[in-house]
Parts: sequence; C-alpha cells; structure tokens
Amino acid sequence: MALLFALRGHAGKVFMTLHDHYLTCPSSTRTFGCGRPCHLDRCDPRVALKEKCVGNSRALTAVSLAEFHLRGGVTRAHRQVDRFLLPSRFLLNWTMRSGVEASRLSYLANFSPRSSTLGEEVGNYTDSNRQFIFLGRLSEEKGIFVLLAAAKLVPDATVLIVGDGPMRAEIASIIKRDGISNVRLTGHLNGDKLREVIGESRALIIPSTCFETAPLVIIEAYQAGIPVIGANRGGISEMVLDEETGYLFEAENPKALADCMTKLLAVKGLSEALGANGNKWGRQFEEGEHTDSLLRFYLQ
Repeated sequence: MALLFALRGHAGKVFMTLHDHYLTCPSSTRTFGCGRPCHLDRCDPRVALKEKCVGNSRALTAVSLAEFHLRGGVTRAHRQVDRFLLPSRFLLNWTMRSGVEASRLSYLANFSPRSSTLGEEVGNYTDSNRQFIFLGRLSEEKGIFVLLAAAKLVPDATVLIVGDGPMRAEIASIIKRDGISNVRLTGHLNGDKLREVIGESRALIIPSTCFETAPLVIIEAYQAGIPVIGANRGGISEMVLDEETGYLFEAENPKALADCMTKLLAVKGLSEALGANGNKWGRQFEEGEHTDSLLRFYLQ
C-alpha cells in the first residue's frame, strides 16, 4: 500500500496488473474454507467468517478481512491506481459488477514467450500413447478429486499429475486406497523431462473447481501444440475454444471430463488437429502482443 502512495507522488501513471480477485475478495482463490467456490460479487465479511474462507480458519480469515478493508476502505490505497489491468474478460466483468468503475479497468491478456518452459515443439504423441497430463499446485480448488474420479472412468488412459502441494499425501492415499492404477504422481518436473511428457500427452487437463482467472499453463500447452480439456468456469471458459482448441466440460462433473478424454482417445488424429489449432490461436498470447498493448495504455 505504501508503494502506491509513493508512486502517486510522481508525475507518471500508476497501473496495477491483477492476477486474482484482489479487489473483491480476501481469498485469492475465491473459495470457502471447505473448497466450494464463492459466487458473491464482493466479499461479505459475515459469510467469510462463517465459511472460514482463508486457510479454513476464522482467525486467518479475520486477519485477511482486516487487511482487505484497510487497503480498500480505510487508506483508499486503490485510489492511487489510475488503471487496473486484468488478464481475462471474466475477471474484468466480475470486478466491474462489484462496483469498481469501468473506466479504471482494462483487459490485458497474460503472455508467455515462445521460449517458455514447455518449449515450441508441436505435440509428438503416438496413437498408442494414451496419456493425459495435469500441471499445477496440488490443492483442493484445482479439482484433483474430479480428475481422479474421471480417471477411474477411463481405465485405458494414463493420467500424469505433475506438481506438488498440500494435498499430495492425501491424493497418493486415495490412489492407493481406490486402486486407481492409471494415475501417477510425478512431483515437480522441469526442463527436458517436462517438455517430453507434455509433448507425449493427448491433452492438458484443467479440472479446477474455483474461478480461475487466466491460467498461464493453457497458453504454454498451446505453445507445445497440445489441446486443453478445461472446466467450463471462470477464465478457463474464454481460453479454451470448445471443439476447436480442446474441450470444455461442466465443472465438478467427472463423467463430463471422462467423456472428453474418451473422445480424444477414440478419434485418430483429433488431438493433433486440436493442438495445431491451439498453437495458431495461442499466438495472440505471445510477448510482443502483450508489450504492444501495454505500451498503448501508457501512451493514452
């Protein structure tokens, strides 16, 4: 907050890029403590305390609410910002509904350079490879339970869960308990190994149950030439073109996710075609496009 006031003391414009629900919710994931998504336009402190929205703890929620109120209401730090830049139209519209003036909000998509972690290769899977991949933090709002249930419905598929997080031990326990033999936890991967498993996958799966704003991993998947199967919720919905760059499925519905996986396994060359579409469409999220748009804001 102090930085915003310091910047305001100079003649230049102050822009702030938001990657989550910073202006409307004290929880960056916009979920209740139990993991359910919150649909309120703006935080209601009574609801937040009841639902233990931050860390599933009333104490942590109370502290976060105090900080949320301090920066937004007491110090009016947000008034020091000329314009907020939001990476999805979904987040922009939600923030506008909460009462923030439209004139202070603008859409500016995330970007990832073509030399990113996943590289520039077009997907190189073979029809005998029936692998799907999840990349991300292993936490409840990422929809891991939905993914595990879907994997059980498609036993001839292989699902790699790449990443780490607070739920890793619980996920491993469920896989063992339920005998989900086609799911493998890999932990963190990077470099050549990550590029290899991405390129060999039929699709990236994003089963999030929360309101994701604009997942960078979608852009990276397109750059790697593989399609995306994403939950039809939040910013995911505008980054996956259904039946063109991948598939959208009803959030929190394992059967719907399993059906999408089955389609990609059943039709020869489908993953390759959707991945090629995504590779072309995803060029709008490259570094040059982002830089040009950002400069236009400063020059207005």
